[in-house]
Amino acid sequence: MGDVARQLGVKGEGNFEGRVFTNDDFSSSPIPPAPENAPVFPTADGNDGAPSLSSANTSVADSSWAAGKAKIEQFLRKTENLTEQQYADRMLGADLAEVQFPGRSSWQTKLYAEHQEYVDDAKLCISDRVSDIGRRQDGACSRLDSDKHAVQSLREKGKALAQEWKSRQETLAPH
Repeated sequence: MGDVARQLGVKGEGNFEGRVFTNDDFSSSPIPPAPENAPVFPTADGNDGAPSLSSANTSVADSSWAAGKAKIEQFLRKTENLTEQQYADRMLGADLAEVQFPGRSSWQTKLYAEHQEYVDDAKLCISDRVSDIGRRQDGACSRLDSDKHAVQSLREKGKALAQEWKSRQETLAPH
């Protein structure tokens, strides 16, 4: 804290009576709300973990969950049955799908593995909650953003490598 104060230029005596921060001071998590049929697990402090939302907020959360779930289901329908080659081609786009840049095989394998993790987490996240798997589902839902980022990062890397290789080949090709 002292380092932060020095960086901000705070000097001299200050009012150091503490302020208690609550959950209201921070934005909510990107984790989608639990489905209506989700079991409630007690927390360490004995609270049943049930959200204290108004009925209006609950209906908004339910519709938000339904919309998010529908997007995940659509994504799964479009991509879960693709082969490694098909998925890599789709991620590169029509103009780069045929480019066999150095390291493509390795990149393609990594991309597909990350995609499979995303698919597995997405399936678990939207599955109907049964008994004690709720915590695993919460974890899967919370990993979706990082899974998506990993796939997108690899996609961009592959596209850049493919574009660079394609440009080189076009430069070297006789006209």
